[in-house]
Amino acid sequence: LANEVFRFKMDTGVFPTTEQGLMSLKEPPNPPPPNWRGPYDKNPEAVDPWGSPYSYQYPGTRNPTEPDIWSNGPDQQPGSSDDISSIQ
Repeated sequence: LANEVFRFKMDTGVFPTTEQGLMSLKEPPNPPPPNWRGPYDKNPEAVDPWGSPYSYQYPGTRNPTEPDIWSNGPDQQPGSSDDISSIQ
């Protein structure tokens, strides 16, 4: 998903907001940003290996200039040691 988020930014000039989330990779947010050329993610279910949706936050807490995308891991508990992040 990180690649798709960066493609969104390349086209629109901005990352999706936290409120727009990863759904903005499938459907244009309202109002759509100029130059939205999606869908960027054509996977009908963007879920982690444990069947839960990925989490998204922009600006990120790990790097305030990029978004955070993560899975809560197999225990599905946020903030535990098995969380998996795709952008750090």
